[in-house]
Amino acid sequence: RCVPFTVSAHVTGTDISFSAKELDFGCCSIYESVKMPFSMTNHCLLPQLFGFVSVPDFVTIQPNDGFGTLLPGETLDLEAVVHAKVLGDHNFSITCTSEIDRHFSLRCKATGVIPHLEVSQPLIRFAPTALGDVRQASFYISNNSSKSEDGSRKNGNMKKSFHIVVPDGIDLTVSPSVGTLNPGQRLRVQLTFGPTLKKEDIENEAMEAARQVILNESIRRKG
Repeated sequence: RCVPFTVSAHVTGTDISFSAKELDFGCCSIYESVKMPFSMTNHCLLPQLFGFVSVPDFVTIQPNDGFGTLLPGETLDLEAVVHAKVLGDHNFSITCTSEIDRHFSLRCKATGVIPHLEVSQPLIRFAPTALGDVRQASFYISNNSSKSEDGSRKNGNMKKSFHIVVPDGIDLTVSPSVGTLNPGQRLRVQLTFGPTLKKEDIENEAMEAARQVILNESIRRKG
């Protein structure tokens, strides 16, 4: 005897799309990393595992090194980080592979350059400093525009200007904070760190102390 039954199915695609057709990182110093945000969207009605595999060795995808799961209809924000180690143009693609072995590629381009202005050190650490006291440190800024990218000397007047901006609320002074360097010139820049107690900090501490007193008093009365 035949038993009739009905089969119902909802066919879905497995496409994943990117927010941009191409990522242009522009000029990238060979001494620094440059990141570019992008997003990807899952157009499937099912979750999809994905991973960015076989990316160039100077590229990383974050977070989770470019691996994860996209829920149905989800848009995920990612970052591509490029550290160009070689001078010149770089044209490449980063490819996202899904669990069913579909591949989605995003074109990228970047140009590795040597910055004309260089600093002598990328990080300065100040020792612990008491309120009202100061600590000083220094570094050098150099204009290397007198050299071409292959390291040879070249002619031409290529003065370079700089401007060092200190974020608001930071007790740091820079001297000089602006200037212009001739080709081959090196300039010493001094940093002075002098922590101060700001009015907002005093008010926050006073409010926290008052809340603690009220809390202790409430506990004492209940006890």
